Amino acid sequence: MRTVLLLVAGWTSIAMGVLLLPLPTPLGLPLFLVGAGLLLMVSPTLRAWFKQWRRGHRPASDTLLRFERLLPKWLRDTLDKTHP
Repeated sequence: MRTVLLLVAGWTSIAMGVLLLPLPTPLGLPLFLVGAGLLLMVSPTLRAWFKQWRRGHRPASDTLLRFERLLPKWLRDTLDKTHP
């Protein structure tokens, strides 16, 4: 049940983030990132894809590592699982 709720919350947050992204208020990107974090937390397939993506895009992966200490613990733990 928890997984289903997190999947619904993640996809809803991503959809709202995409809709709000072009607006002048900075709400779209944080919503999108929270949704992506929720999906990475519960989806092994997405986590494996993201790990592979990080292997191929080292500069972006290094940027994530620099900002990782600023993120909440649940998101840091999720990103740690996708470290190449």
